[in-house]
This record gives sequence, C-alpha cells and structure tokens, in this order.
Amino acid sequence: PQEPTENQAAVGNYRKPPVKWQDRTIRLENAPGQVMRGTEASGKPWSRTMKAAYGYFSETEDSTGEEVDVFIGPDKYSQTVYVIDQLPPDGKQYDEPKIVVASASEEAARKLYLSHYPKDWKGLGALTAMPAEKFKAWLDSHQTKKPMAWKPQSPKAKPTVEPRRSTRR
Repeated sequence: PQEPTENQAAVGNYRKPPVKWQDRTIRLENAPGQVMRGTEASGKPWSRTMKAAYGYFSETEDSTGEEVDVFIGPDKYSQTVYVIDQLPPDGKQYDEPKIVVASASEEAARKLYLSHYPKDWKGLGALTAMPAEKFKAWLDSHQTKKPMAWKPQSPKAKPTVEPRRSTRR
C-alpha cells in the first residue's frame, strides 16, 4: 500500500488493499519496509519500520473499538494462528489482541511480533497458539474484546491467621 501522510494515518483515511487469508479479508495498512508512525498518549511521537505485512481483519472489533490487528508472516502454508494478548507499556491491564498468521512456529511468531517494538517492550502479555479453524470461530464469536489467556497478577495476598480457639469449655 501507499504510505499515508501523517494526517491520513491519524484518521485512517487512505487506501488499504484487501488481502485474502483463508476465507477472511485482511486490509493491509503497512507492507514490509514501510514506516508506521504514531503518537503516544503522552504526546511523544514514535515510528517503526515494519518487518512484516500488517493490517486488520475486516468487520471485526477488538477491546479498543477498532478492528482486530494482524501481522502476516512468511509461511503461507501455516495452519496455526498466534493470538497475543497485548498490554500497554505499564503492563498492568489488557490492551488489545494482536494476531500473527503465516508463522512457522510459536517462537517465530513471538520474534516477528517483538521485532516491531522497542527492545524493552513489556506488552506481550500472553501468546496462545491455535488451529486456524478454531481462531476463525473465536474471531466470529465476538470474544475479541477480552484477553485470550492473560490474567492480571493479583497483589501478594497477606497470610491470614485464624483466631485461636479456646480449649476451655
């Protein structure tokens, strides 16, 4: 796809060619080598050079109210899909799912995902592998607004001390 201007990218108003994966349509936002740009909540701009094709599954919705994002790896024959429960930089709550398709292994999917973020990125909350057919059922189930596997860590529970019972009657 053509690299959008900053204003086009901000509002999503640019051509996103469709790509078929299985029987689903992925709208391609970035091709490998393109630069994706954005602004953090703090106002700090960021950019990254895409190592893989990146887009979203049409007619889906994730926890942010946007479509479900997907990285497309090089193994077009892979029948396994990897769902990443992404966390924000503080790692304290669930953000959104990031999907990796066309990846030869879980390790390759993890590396592909992490190659798009800073080296100290803490946003990979959990990674779940599943057959493509099961993934498509999940995508259709509208469960995409909840984490697949990530659970918040509970604060350390304080040990409870039971009161002593009197032995006198």
